[in-house]
Amino acid sequence: MKTSAALALFVIGGIALAQQTRGLSPVVQADPGAVLKTGKAYALIIGTNDYSDPSWPHLQNPAHDAQTISDELKTNFGYQPVLLISPTKLDVEKQLRAFLDRKYDPADSVFIFVAGHGKFDDELQQGYLVFRDSKHDDPLNSSYMAHLDLRQYVDRIPATRI
Repeated sequence: MKTSAALALFVIGGIALAQQTRGLSPVVQADPGAVLKTGKAYALIIGTNDYSDPSWPHLQNPAHDAQTISDELKTNFGYQPVLLISPTKLDVEKQLRAFLDRKYDPADSVFIFVAGHGKFDDELQQGYLVFRDSKHDDPLNSSYMAHLDLRQYVDRIPATRI
């Protein structure tokens, strides 16, 4: 089993964000009004620092990064973010289901961000998201969310821009 926690440079509507010593900060400015001219913008932002199982080490940045991204999307880009800090697997599944069940107009968009520990099962060649209630010793991977399961939710969200 491999575990990982990583964050890379990425762009949100023309603003590049890069990891610094503590969290994220804008490195390139853009015209926020140019990003969303029509439609509503929704976001699911997840950052997990803390875990019930002490075998998963506490992380420093995911919750801060999630809060920063949520604030940036809401303030400068008009997104309606749902922010989950150190959620359980069930909390995340409920929110993904809510995004799946929402009615979207053709111009609406959805943004999903997840930060925290991950797990890779070498035998199954499958990656997993780790949440607050995930067990470190879980040979069946039932306390994690498989990347394929997340993909299945995302693929079925009826928004045209995700």
